[in-house]
Amino acid sequence: MKNAFLARSIAALCLCSAPWLAGCDAKVPDPAPYDVTRYDLSGAYNWDRAVLEASVTVTLTPLAPDFGSLVLDSQVDTVTAVHTPEGAALPFETDPDTGTLAIDVSSLGAASKGTSFSVVVDYEAAPGEALVAVAARKGDPVTSRVVFTNSEPRDARRWMPCHDDPSDRALFSADMTMDAPERLISNGDLVLEETTSGKHRMKYESPVTLPPYLMAFAIGDFEIETPTQPPSSGVPISVWHRPGVAGDYTGTLEELTRLMDTFEPLLGPYPFSSYSLVMLPSFSGGMENAGITFQSETGTAQPRLGGTLNAHEFGHQWFGDAVTVATWDDLWIKEGMATLLEYEASRPFEDRSQSGVLFGDRLVVLSGEAARDTALAPEDKYTTGPYDRGAWIFTQIRHLAGEQAFWSTLRDLVSKHAYGTLSTADVLAAFEPLLPKDAAARLAGAVNARALPSIHGGIAQGDFFEPGELTLHDPESVLIAPVEFEWHREDGTVETVTLVPEKPVILERKAPGDLLIIDPADVHPELWRFFDEDSYYEYGEYILPLTVPAAPAGVPAFSQVPGIQQYSTLYTSSPSSSWLQALPFTPDDWPSLQASLSGDSARATVLSVACDRAKLAHDLEEPGAEEQWPPVLTAMATSEPAYSGLLYAPRIGTCQSIVDPGALFEAEWTTLRSAPEDPSLTPERVQYLSAFSLPYESMVDTWMPAATDSYSIRIRLLAARRVRSSPNPDIDASKWRPAILQLLAGTDCMEVLRQVIPAASDFAGTSDAGAFLDQMRRILSSPAALLAHASAACGAYVLLFDEPTDWAAFADEIRELPVSRRARKILDDPSRCF
Repeated sequence: MKNAFLARSIAALCLCSAPWLAGCDAKVPDPAPYDVTRYDLSGAYNWDRAVLEASVTVTLTPLAPDFGSLVLDSQVDTVTAVHTPEGAALPFETDPDTGTLAIDVSSLGAASKGTSFSVVVDYEAAPGEALVAVAARKGDPVTSRVVFTNSEPRDARRWMPCHDDPSDRALFSADMTMDAPERLISNGDLVLEETTSGKHRMKYESPVTLPPYLMAFAIGDFEIETPTQPPSSGVPISVWHRPGVAGDYTGTLEELTRLMDTFEPLLGPYPFSSYSLVMLPSFSGGMENAGITFQSETGTAQPRLGGTLNAHEFGHQWFGDAVTVATWDDLWIKEGMATLLEYEASRPFEDRSQSGVLFGDRLVVLSGEAARDTALAPEDKYTTGPYDRGAWIFTQIRHLAGEQAFWSTLRDLVSKHAYGTLSTADVLAAFEPLLPKDAAARLAGAVNARALPSIHGGIAQGDFFEPGELTLHDPESVLIAPVEFEWHREDGTVETVTLVPEKPVILERKAPGDLLIIDPADVHPELWRFFDEDSYYEYGEYILPLTVPAAPAGVPAFSQVPGIQQYSTLYTSSPSSSWLQALPFTPDDWPSLQASLSGDSARATVLSVACDRAKLAHDLEEPGAEEQWPPVLTAMATSEPAYSGLLYAPRIGTCQSIVDPGALFEAEWTTLRSAPEDPSLTPERVQYLSAFSLPYESMVDTWMPAATDSYSIRIRLLAARRVRSSPNPDIDASKWRPAILQLLAGTDCMEVLRQVIPAASDFAGTSDAGAFLDQMRRILSSPAALLAHASAACGAYVLLFDEPTDWAAFADEIRELPVSRRARKILDDPSRCF
């Protein structure tokens, strides 16, 4: 599961749906005294009543003698009956406080240890965050409806009574009836399809066991795309989407085929019978339901725009689906591996020089967020810890064990635990023999560590600072692999410098052509994350300048640096005017520098750096700057962008003082203003245009039509983001504020609302606050905007931050509405907004 970068800021909710759930101030129970072997779901979603009307047959085997009571996890709205498959009624009791369904099975003579039996639960489940029903939405260019499930970690119980535990894998079938134009997709193979009296019935069965959180279905008027050339293994691949949703489906299918051909040699044969990517509205990020990944419509079907969501969810098919975590404390295994795999899959675009770097720079690790945190409830675990810190642990193991041993061990783990579970102990036992003794000893501690290493500028005597002197501190032994630097000297020699804890080292440039490579294998996150406030100045002042050429003699070496590190250097260093001024490049050198870079994110970023350098030259009145820079920047800006690197590139805000983006892309700006429904203006191109800044007075006029009328929800999202973020309220308040209010009032699309709601913070305490509060109230009153409710609750809290009495009254008013669970938690505790 990945919500793009959402996991870094998720406001986790401890939903105590049963009193024994870890992290909810209650006792952790013994394992359930039964093993579910099969769920057979049947039913239909009733759009008129807004409810799933369903039955589930649960087949299980008792693991204890005298098994008289079956307790299932259940938070569906109504259980109408429980009976045997033959129709005999069984007594039952639901408990909303514990989220359980207790069924008396003492009358069944077969209910004894080791003897399987079945019960049938008839029930109704209302839509919400776990069963998402999207009818025609205000502000959506596509009007067809869809209903789908979203269950990780413990929400399967909200649409189907079950044993909602990741270790209890079972077979699953879904047999659903819908209107004739609509289709069902679910896990496994299609085994039945018929149309009768205008109703369409479809049934899928999974031939392998799944945990409940990976059991899923979606119903809608889907179009299905398939590739002209399947992957080398022949596994069927498809993309499902609502009719009219814009996308490069040929490119998406080619990307999925590439991922299959990339991952199978590394991880072993694809573990399911087919792979379908299902694009859905009102959905954030992706969810790796086994064999049928669900992903957002706005972040999926433009593969040229890069991003790693497709690869992350595809990687989960092995780690998370073929092998499931034994408990939610083991979440870091599947999320860490999927994060590592998503960046490994970007190698053709980000490591064109085939250097073999490990993409540590892409990882965002934060102090206090552990890869494995047993103190947190499952819903609270989705921080950067399991994702990025988990990937960092695997990356360090990979570096020390070597490519062959690392991937061979992963294949063995998948094979040994196929369609079963994998625990932290299993992973540690598999990898510890491959590591040096000291690294193996630190591995278990690193999995649970919350701290980060720290690097300080050396203070040798008093306040004396030796430029380039560094000291590493790692009191919790977080580092498994060492931190290294590499000097590429002007004379062609290479020197390695290793940071040993508590032993200062000096990084000294001996000749102008010397170039420092930080972490040459790119094992670790960007090292600036390890510098505290006292030493960060030294890092920027003394260390970063060593990573770029100080003389022409160092340029060839910089061109050979792996692309991901070129990007990191350019992105991190560009704001520094002293760094920019010291670069040994004439204006005419920049296009060739851009062409020499070996990563798309670096190629996309270098235009921004060139603009910064040109503005500095202009401000310093350097000779020839006014004549030399405009043609260079024009050529760079109008060349074909490195689209797959755009998501990492900074905004190009400084170019407008040297070249006019309005003139460079005049035809495209005109289309945005006057014909936003024109499909010739692709999402890829709009993504590129959104990187440029226009004069404040024209921003709203340019972007507002696309935000309200584009044919693509992705373009509407991008345009709304620019309307939200770019205007200066002191200059064009008369345009900006009505535009924001219009966007808030004109859509129920979560994708757009989440871009615009943060504007509420700009109006707190102003005369406009009441109008913006009314819009938060409207959104919270709209069932169609359910997945934006939490954002609207936070927007209202910001507006009323200085008025606690008014906030309390507002929260009481909204509690009476059927708002989302997350919004309700925020009404009770608005600190979750921060």
